Amino acid sequence: MFNVLVECLQNISHHTEISAAESLKRPSVVVLGKSDNHFFITTGNLIHNDNASWLKEKIEVLNKLDKMGLKEIYKDTMVNTGFSPKGGAGLGLIDILRKSGNKVQAEFEKINNELSFFTMKAIIAATV
Repeated sequence: MFNVLVECLQNISHHTEISAAESLKRPSVVVLGKSDNHFFITTGNLIHNDNASWLKEKIEVLNKLDKMGLKEIYKDTMVNTGFSPKGGAGLGLIDILRKSGNKVQAEFEKINNELSFFTMKAIIAATV
């Protein structure tokens, strides 16, 4: 659970589309919870509308992959992708799916012509 939480927090840190001053007016959110047989981590942050459709498509593609497919795309991304201007290589979402062992749930709520609020929920099985 810790590894998934770190990846979720890094996604917020690297990909929130507002300045630190603006974040006081429009904060990001992190919710941790536990159900009978699983933990969940829900995060939310603002993203540019231009990135919302790309991100939605990426999540849909990754959610369709099985464990081996995620492993292959992880290796391929490591070899063929450089770092973005924000410091990431696109591995965060892949890592969340690999480490949680479950699909992620994502929602995008358009705020205005520029921004949407992106919410993602990762579910991790509770071990006894």
